[in-house]
Amino acid sequence: MSLEDFSDLPSWDFREQSPKNKESYLDFKKRMNELLASQPQDGISNVRGPIMDTIEVPVIPFRDVLRFCSSSLSRDEKAALTERPTYYILDEIGKLDIDAPPFAVDAEPFLVEGFRIHPKGEIIINPAETVESGDVALVILDGAIFLKRVATTLQGFELTSRSQPLVQVLGEFCLLGRFRILGKMMGELRPVQGMECV
Repeated sequence: MSLEDFSDLPSWDFREQSPKNKESYLDFKKRMNELLASQPQDGISNVRGPIMDTIEVPVIPFRDVLRFCSSSLSRDEKAALTERPTYYILDEIGKLDIDAPPFAVDAEPFLVEGFRIHPKGEIIINPAETVESGDVALVILDGAIFLKRVATTLQGFELTSRSQPLVQVLGEFCLLGRFRILGKMMGELRPVQGMECV
């Protein structure tokens, strides 16, 4: 199952249980369960939790993350960048948007930031989710990709991590294209003990 199976449904925040969204959420869950029930289940080894509560997320090679986040790529071009699929808990993925789908990226390039992530794990990034002050996000600064805790200031942003010095980003960096938030980190998938990461 992929996000394209739900392209006719609007995006919403699963955690928001307002009456206007609850019906859409229940329709989405029902349709997702029907589609998953019709899918072959063999070969899925890294599903966390019940299969009915997961969604397929593409794993993107680190070198292709910027291309994947580009708004100029079509859905087919984004699908071509996928290294392999993985599965994540649906209720924890946040908002879903067919034009800004969640994706996973290997955690290893971000170990220098000092976050407690498994070197063989994958981090889940959701570009459609709002990044608020204090959230960890995947960002681009002067052409390099970082995993940073983002805090808003009067002048722009402060980017922090456990092992790297604080970086101040002025608001004009955004206007000049030097800084962009690629997506909020929603969680991490760690390899199951005793099994290799596929």
